[in-house]
Amino acid sequence: MAGVGLDCIGVPILAARAAGCEVHDFAGYGPLPMPEVLLREIAEDCEQIPTADAKPGDVLCFKSGLTTPTHFGVLVDAEHFVHAYNKLDRVSVQLLDARWQRALHSVWRIRGVT
Repeated sequence: MAGVGLDCIGVPILAARAAGCEVHDFAGYGPLPMPEVLLREIAEDCEQIPTADAKPGDVLCFKSGLTTPTHFGVLVDAEHFVHAYNKLDRVSVQLLDARWQRALHSVWRIRGVT
């Protein structure tokens, strides 16, 4: 929806709601989200799946540094994902290149989506 400000978790929430899924909005996290809060919140509406089983519409959780999950996107196809990326200051489709694949922490499927 044009004119709506989104952070990285807002992208999968908006996509899920547009697909007719009922998901809750994350609340109470700041500009530097705590990994345990992000993972607890996403687990309320999603199930973690093996990376090899990822398909379009699944939520990708990326890590910063060595292991800390801090960023989300939605898989578009085998080579692209969409996310709100502060380095670009906008929502964009990004190539799931080797750098992003190394940063991939986990993959999640919204409950009720097959």
